[in-house]
Amino acid sequence: MKITPGSIGLVGALIAFEIASQFFLQKAIKIKQKWYKNHFLLLGVLGQVLMALIYFAVLRSGFSLAIANTLIDGGGSLGIVLLGYYVFKQKLNPMQLLSVFITMVGVIMLGIFDY
Repeated sequence: MKITPGSIGLVGALIAFEIASQFFLQKAIKIKQKWYKNHFLLLGVLGQVLMALIYFAVLRSGFSLAIANTLIDGGGSLGIVLLGYYVFKQKLNPMQLLSVFITMVGVIMLGIFDY
């Protein structure tokens, strides 16, 4: 598979939509309205639907299923950890931080050894 700027852009967009969707879903749990009146919940679900459409485009761009999913999950995980820490003030213990680091190393290795 040849990685192009367009395919990298799709992966980046997917990661951004995942982080945004998680942000809206986290905000939604604090609202005490019926689900259909909770605009954060609706935005989070819409983000998940858009993620599925972009993921389809990522696969069509030539990424293998294993590589695409790992890049997206790894990138999304890092983004969501940062979102949780800086925006929602959620803490991670040292073992959790080590796990995030190992995940990032795995994602980098997967990208380097994809030939």
